[in-house]
Amino acid sequence: MTMSFSAALQLALIMASVPALAFAGEVFPDMPGTKIAAATTAIPATGVVLKVDRDNAMVKINHDPIPVLDWPRMTMPFHLKERALADQVKEGDTVEFFLEKFGSDYIIVKFGKPTSTKASP
Repeated sequence: MTMSFSAALQLALIMASVPALAFAGEVFPDMPGTKIAAATTAIPATGVVLKVDRDNAMVKINHDPIPVLDWPRMTMPFHLKERALADQVKEGDTVEFFLEKFGSDYIIVKFGKPTSTKASP
């Protein structure tokens, strides 16, 4: 089966536009249709560490609202991207942390500087 010149040209144009859309998302993050690159951006959040489970690479945090995810203040467990992150925090710490989408969950990929205010109960 042979492909017509028109079909080949359309396919080439589609394939060439994919990298351009990803680049546009980095340069123009608010541009419609450029959420490809934005999906890998870490989401900042703050909260109080309630439990650290190094063996399972998890922490339980009472976090402040996370508007980007439309999450209210709540307490929930988070998986850590690397087990070593568990050594950076302890129970009772008020922390800044960064989330990234991993499968159907959000995981903590890094901790920032401790903050001075605690999340409200």
